[in-house]
Amino acid sequence: MSWSAVSPPSGPDPASPGGSPFRAGAADAAIHDRGYQPYRGERTGTRGAMRAVFVQTIQRVMGMRRSARHKIVPWLTVAIAYLQAIGTIAVAGVFGGLAEDLGADAPLSKDAYLEVAFGPQVLIVVFAAVAAAEALCPDRRDGLATYYLVSQLDRRLYTFTKWTAVVSLMSLVTVGPAMLTLVGLTILGQGPGGPLDVLDTSLRISGVGLLVATSLATVCLGIASLMKRTGPAVAVIVGTMIATSTVAEILRVSGRTYESVFASPTLAIVELASRIFGGVTVLDTGVESVGDAAVASAWALWIVVSAAVLAARMLHLEATR
Repeated sequence: MSWSAVSPPSGPDPASPGGSPFRAGAADAAIHDRGYQPYRGERTGTRGAMRAVFVQTIQRVMGMRRSARHKIVPWLTVAIAYLQAIGTIAVAGVFGGLAEDLGADAPLSKDAYLEVAFGPQVLIVVFAAVAAAEALCPDRRDGLATYYLVSQLDRRLYTFTKWTAVVSLMSLVTVGPAMLTLVGLTILGQGPGGPLDVLDTSLRISGVGLLVATSLATVCLGIASLMKRTGPAVAVIVGTMIATSTVAEILRVSGRTYESVFASPTLAIVELASRIFGGVTVLDTGVESVGDAAVASAWALWIVVSAAVLAARMLHLEATR
């Protein structure tokens, strides 16, 4: 049932002496009894709910529709990552011999692409920390997770959608810059030797980039799931990465190289990625003597533990109608 009314007719002012406020416009009021009106919009179902959560997560992490201070860290990180790639291409174009400048024979060594992809490790870790914290903490702090979970999404789909959004964002800095470098150097004639080599290098870049993106996203989301405040979560994630890397370096210097791989998630992730890609000299992690099986085991241990923590926290979220 709804009410509608038009502007009062001309005549005596209802507020004037002798005028009745109940008589003015009474003849123009109408009651429309339309009964129950069903929702006639598009029903997108579970996919629509997942798409909405995915887009909302991307927008929040990147500071879209938010004040300028929320855009600084994510956009600055992405900009620096691509500026490094553009700088590598510019050096090749200006000096005309990047391979010779790096002391290698053309075509350019695969290590150069690996350096572009994972050289700014600190920035990548900070970006992963911000993305994970912004993806999970605000929903839990403000109670928005409850509204999501009483819709078409259950806890598993909600967690998977958040994880997918963070991985997609991480790919911007782990895959994009190296691919840009590959394209630029290939155009300049300093890339891989032939079409098959270009395809092989591009597949390796995409593979290890996604490996780093998914691994860091899992570890950082696992830590972020333990907290409800974004700022403290970012600090804890970055602090954990720095602390574990410090412990790993101490172990490596003291001669306990094998244990150092298990001490740091970033070391295990980057070392495994570099071995899959086929280049380890540029990153110089110092654990080249450790076997591939040990490196893979260290990586798997960190991923399993982080995924278990994330699942335990997210699958026990309370949802009330």
